[in-house]
Amino acid sequence: VTELRCRNDGLHEVVADDGTIVKTKTIIIGTGVAYRNLDVKGLAELRGSGVFHSATQVESLLCRKRPVHVIGAGNSAGQAAMYLSKFSDQVSLVVRGDDLNKSMSSYLTERVRANPRIHVLLQCELRAIEGSPALEKVHLEHTATGEKSIEESGGIFIFIGAMPCIDFLGDRIRKDENGFILTGVEAAATKAWPLTDRLPRALETTCPGVFAAGDCRSRTTKRVAFAIGDGALAVTCVHDVLGTYA
Repeated sequence: VTELRCRNDGLHEVVADDGTIVKTKTIIIGTGVAYRNLDVKGLAELRGSGVFHSATQVESLLCRKRPVHVIGAGNSAGQAAMYLSKFSDQVSLVVRGDDLNKSMSSYLTERVRANPRIHVLLQCELRAIEGSPALEKVHLEHTATGEKSIEESGGIFIFIGAMPCIDFLGDRIRKDENGFILTGVEAAATKAWPLTDRLPRALETTCPGVFAAGDCRSRTTKRVAFAIGDGALAVTCVHDVLGTYA
């Protein structure tokens, strides 16, 4: 999809890559997010071979009993570090800032600091990685002192946020301060909702008949189970709105 055109007559248009235009009364946007990445030497070459954006049992077992590095300072990074500590004796949490409490909940911060397998590296950044055919070492720099170090690593887990894949949307559909699509009550609160006879449904955007579900939507937990529930609710909202046309 290259463009979504919200029309005032309720018959919206979706423009495909080949120029095909599909007209429809309702649309569900479920395009997800693209993970933020780092401009680090060797990262692209070793993606999937020691460089990951998720920390499930699959990735964890690939680097079992080897030191690993988690890049990030938010709750997702903290949760990943806690989970990985079940498989690795040494988990380094690489934090660019000088205070873990700035971006991580206090409860999780306490658990991370109390875990003897997790080492928090404040004011530290990843500069390069190396290995063939899989990750072997990471190059770190402590920005406060300029000190550089090379450490063995069996896995780098990057948790520095994500951006919604919604480049094809115009200004008609409002987003929050981070670029995620506003729906429901929050969509109505923008005063961009054009109808006076009804409020937007739970997952309806500021464009009547257009809905958003999953990670691209504002205020979601960015978890698979949440996205599945969102999808089911979006379909219910679609049926509800289509019923108004009957």
